[in-house]
Amino acid sequence: MLRIHPRQYLYSCPKKLTSVACVVVTADYTYMFPPRRSQQIAAQASKNLEISILAGVAKHVGFPAAPEIEEAPLPDVVHDLQSMGI
Repeated sequence: MLRIHPRQYLYSCPKKLTSVACVVVTADYTYMFPPRRSQQIAAQASKNLEISILAGVAKHVGFPAAPEIEEAPLPDVVHDLQSMGI
């Protein structure tokens, strides 16, 4: 086995690290832009429509909308306290 000169080894390390990093980074977590301009415009219009609908729901209905919480009737409260021994 030939001994590698330390300087040559240091020069080869970044190449090895880059090749390892590229393998890890190339997983399917990328967002591919549509290749044609017309597709990009259609996708942007779709996103803008969805955002405007959600903004309208948030403004007029409340987002997220939760039901109103009402106070428990007094007989139920008394019964619960008696059941707990309080």
